[in-house]
Amino acid sequence: MKNIIPFTKNIKFNTKIYELTSISLEHNLMVEDNNINGEFIVSGDYKINDTSINSEPFIYGLPFNISLDNKYNAETISIDIDDFKYEIINEEILRVDIDVLIQGNLEEIHEEIKPDVLIDIRNEERKENDMNEDLFIEKEEPVVEVNNVIDKINTDNDQYISYYVHIVRENDTIDSICKLYNTNIEDIKKYNNIDKIILGNKIIIPKNEAV
Repeated sequence: MKNIIPFTKNIKFNTKIYELTSISLEHNLMVEDNNINGEFIVSGDYKINDTSINSEPFIYGLPFNISLDNKYNAETISIDIDDFKYEIINEEILRVDIDVLIQGNLEEIHEEIKPDVLIDIRNEERKENDMNEDLFIEKEEPVVEVNNVIDKINTDNDQYISYYVHIVRENDTIDSICKLYNTNIEDIKKYNNIDKIILGNKIIIPKNEAV
């Protein structure tokens, strides 16, 4: 069984957008307690105007939350990206359209009542109502109903998370980068492989409002 969940977000840049020179999409969506939680990571480079020689890096985290109906077992589902489109709406707004693919065994299967048990139940009901007619019940296959598995979708268009992109310079260390952005190693590890710091590498750093 497959479900496609459309997700649209407008991202407001702090500077003008003339042209995207690169863009990529990743996600860390996970299923927890019948909820799909996580964020999309949209990153890339862009030029501010047509005379710009260098491109500026950008990265944004877009929170995503879906509550699945409790009638369904979400342990077997998988999550992936079915489609990703983007468009520069104006000089400050980038719109992204993401189709989230949810697939797996999401069917709601009602408990089967055996025909002989069902006959006994119906016969008892007729006895109570003083009904003497013969009862005939046709054997049927177990009832299977498939309903919409999505209980609630939270895609608040005003909500997204921005990040710093640090270009590793000579003499940079993880400690000095943490101090510069008022963050810690654990937060940096969530988005980067910091086993080895290489000159010119990009380090993704969640923004700290206190900076």
